[in-house]
Amino acid sequence: STAIVTINPAINVTASSTNITCNGSTNGSVLANLTGGTSPFAYSWGNGQTSQTITGLASGNYTVTVTDSKGCTATSSSTVISPPPLFGQFTKGSAGCNGCGCKEWIMLNAAGGTSPYSYTWPDGYINRYKNQLCPGTYSINIKDKNGCSVNINLTAP
Repeated sequence: STAIVTINPAINVTASSTNITCNGSTNGSVLANLTGGTSPFAYSWGNGQTSQTITGLASGNYTVTVTDSKGCTATSSSTVISPPPLFGQFTKGSAGCNGCGCKEWIMLNAAGGTSPYSYTWPDGYINRYKNQLCPGTYSINIKDKNGCSVNINLTAP
């Protein structure tokens, strides 16, 4: 008589993460990618979640242990990364024009977040430079590639 022995491939897991879009958000996720093993599989994450994909994550390292129906286990971890805080600053100067009542100019600079950035002035003007700025207080919205935004305020004399 002939005996047939079935050898199941070893279980292997690789965790892969989706990073956070805006600093301070909790929209990261990690997926446990499996090969081998025998289903069904049980997932045990360090944060207590038990599904193949975990969501609603802040930045940090997440570790999963997967156990198959034969009791074999594999472990992997992945790091969810948050972009640095988005912020803006401005440089202002004087336009040397004779007879113009609004002589200020502004150059905006964004940093942090995820480039590229867009700049929107209260009047709808979309640019990081603004010439002939009249005296007053302005709130400019800076938005990054992921839709994260911050307002900066400036006062022109």
